Amino acid sequence: MDNAMPDPREPFSAAARTSDPDYEGVLRPVGPDWRLAVNMDGTRYLLQQRGFAEGCEIWVAPPGPPPRSLSKLHERFGSKVRGLARACKGLPDNPAEAAPDFHARRAEMIGRFHANDYRRHDYGRVISRRGSLRLVVDPTGAEYRLQWIPSGKLLAGPCDDWKSICITPKASEVRAYVRERVYDASDTSGLAKTEVEAFADELVAELPEHAKDGQWPDLPQRPA
Repeated sequence: MDNAMPDPREPFSAAARTSDPDYEGVLRPVGPDWRLAVNMDGTRYLLQQRGFAEGCEIWVAPPGPPPRSLSKLHERFGSKVRGLARACKGLPDNPAEAAPDFHARRAEMIGRFHANDYRRHDYGRVISRRGSLRLVVDPTGAEYRLQWIPSGKLLAGPCDDWKSICITPKASEVRAYVRERVYDASDTSGLAKTEVEAFADELVAELPEHAKDGQWPDLPQRPA
């Protein structure tokens, strides 16, 4: 059986749960029926007890918020869970320092989700932008997304709430939407209709008709 630890450069599994028997945030066993772990955000220690639900093994923390430090863990459970002090020997008071490889893999997973989130202000496949409108290509490379953001949010600073108002695999349909719907919706900051039509033409002028035929900036693989 291969017991090798996961490569810390690989992202953490998005399907993992803290209650899983093989949860990778586990630090130490505490006797046969307890274990000590860190939560996924690295902000709390989790003291968990073994249990079973519908025949499956699960690990559950006692009621109440988990402790934010090792000292608080001892204060709350030291007299209740036999062997806890011995199991905690050598661990840092701050849970964020207890499992650096685990936290690095978790951060990598979150970073990959963010990089594939087309709503974010820093999304890597923004093709063009004008004011509160922008055009992006989705992570699959198969669809164009015309997006809009309220001017108030835009002026307030970077915002991760760009809304997709036209989703299509074809550039011509993006052009038609801008020419027909954007002008009619009066979302053009005072532009004349001819200016809106020119903008629609410019928006897709150098794009392939089908998004899937384009060469777009690379994105890190999104966790399954």
